[in-house]
Amino acid sequence: MSRHTIELPSTTQSGRAVLIMGFEMIRGPHIFAMLHDAEDTSNYVWASFTSPMFMNAQCPTEFIPVMDGFGVEIPVFIIQALQEDWFKQQLGTEYTWLEDGTFTQVR
Repeated sequence: MSRHTIELPSTTQSGRAVLIMGFEMIRGPHIFAMLHDAEDTSNYVWASFTSPMFMNAQCPTEFIPVMDGFGVEIPVFIIQALQEDWFKQQLGTEYTWLEDGTFTQVR
């Protein structure tokens, strides 16, 4: 699994959300997404694994309409990183991103 995490402005209760997106091979290759309010990351506001329509997403842009509903704009650099993960079948990596596009590789 690859994993990309970023905190962004949102319309969630705290006004900030933590977006986690990634690529994995469980149940076949797919992109996943989870959204948490930044003040309560123990519970998700939305997750692709709970929505049959998004369980097998093939492209990160499929989540744009859902995230728009929470006032979250998926940064282009996250979309590009996930597309690269998809094409390279990149697993076992984790990144924490800042809004300016810089990142720290966690693993």
